[in-house]
Amino acid sequence: MPSHSLTLRFCDTHGNPLCFQALEITVNHQKIALYLNKEGYSDPLVLSPTDWEGTVVIDHCETLDLQTGYPTHKQMIALPLYRKAGLLLLTVIPAPIVIHLQKEPLLNAEQIDYFKQNGNNALLFIHGYHIDFGQYGCYPDTFEFTNPISIVEPHFKDAYEKNIHTQIEFKKTHYTRTICCDLTHPDEISAAFPELMLPYKQHFSRYRAGENPEGIGAENAVFNGTGACQWFVHMEYNFNRAAGLPIHQYGGYTRILGVHWPGKVGLANFQQAERNCDDFSDPFRRLLQQLIEHNIQINIVAHSLGCRIVLQALKKLAEKNKEDCIEQVILWQAALPSHALTDHPAFYNAYKSAKSMTILHSLKDTILRTFYSSSHLNTFSIIDALGYKGAKQDPLFITLQKSKRVLSVDHTPYLHGHSFMKVPSASLMQNVYQEYIIGGNFGIKSFGQYPLV
Repeated sequence: MPSHSLTLRFCDTHGNPLCFQALEITVNHQKIALYLNKEGYSDPLVLSPTDWEGTVVIDHCETLDLQTGYPTHKQMIALPLYRKAGLLLLTVIPAPIVIHLQKEPLLNAEQIDYFKQNGNNALLFIHGYHIDFGQYGCYPDTFEFTNPISIVEPHFKDAYEKNIHTQIEFKKTHYTRTICCDLTHPDEISAAFPELMLPYKQHFSRYRAGENPEGIGAENAVFNGTGACQWFVHMEYNFNRAAGLPIHQYGGYTRILGVHWPGKVGLANFQQAERNCDDFSDPFRRLLQQLIEHNIQINIVAHSLGCRIVLQALKKLAEKNKEDCIEQVILWQAALPSHALTDHPAFYNAYKSAKSMTILHSLKDTILRTFYSSSHLNTFSIIDALGYKGAKQDPLFITLQKSKRVLSVDHTPYLHGHSFMKVPSASLMQNVYQEYIIGGNFGIKSFGQYPLV
């Protein structure tokens, strides 16, 4: 048992003292409520030696309503920033910001204020086809071995697969997690579960190799959630990493604006999903219009069929003479025809609403090469997808490219599958994320308050 007390101090992601109505955290599985002092900030929390017992685990953090004392459902996450001489400074990260286009497509005043205060810019990410909303992950507190750790049965591809899928089972808890657990770095898991230090760590070469990030194991759903929630958690973390966030440090962590649309209509019903995109492009336009009216700089990253919603919304903005109102648009593995930006009537003049547009395509995207093309044999005369071979080199596109308004980038050497950007390899992070997505020579120049170059 420790012989001295531990002081907890709370700050926002920029190191400022945290101001909130009231806060409830769970320390070592014990709930503690914190309230404002007369200056409007929380007093430091001093834990006696018997309270913290040598470790402090912040499981959960949420705001409380001062009148009722009940949670306000504006979930927050407290993460250790640093520890020094009995002081633990905790970074409290605001709740994730997600819009359901099928429900209310507009932000509330608190969310608008977050983007204004955090650099006066917003990065929107919209997911692709066959994705339901899912749910967020959690902070597991226990696990169990389901088989002896030394046994590797022949029908498994490798020791890693046997280890993760049949030998280690993490137990879910009600402590919601909305910050990515980076499974390419096992330190966080092995620190939380010392018993796993050796059997878990030795099998992490599979993650680092980046061979198949789409199949990274059942534990990803436990820690990082499922469906659109998993996409938002991973992509938000990737954007922050690309901007310069060190591993396991969260000062300056920036929330994105995740955009969900009902795209899970069955794998054999792709054209119905396209019609859903058309239906929800106007709610998305209304969301963009709201940000424009508040003078918040807008950057958009869209994946797969989500690119269709983006281009249709931009077309509608262009029709209302809202040209150059979006700072940058990145279409990643777009499930669109290769002539979408030029002579396709559904997206006519969409490019005019964005100051800059980047198309990222890969010849190793087998989903777009086979599934997308076969779904449009009778619809388009050109069946190659924009995210597979890139844009059709017609006169208008060549003009747009020469003016640097539109950039088409073949990143086949770094992206080996349709959704591999969710858990990127080191080469994909360095050569694509940090060059064409956030910062670099061609990427987004304003993301939160990061000093991008």
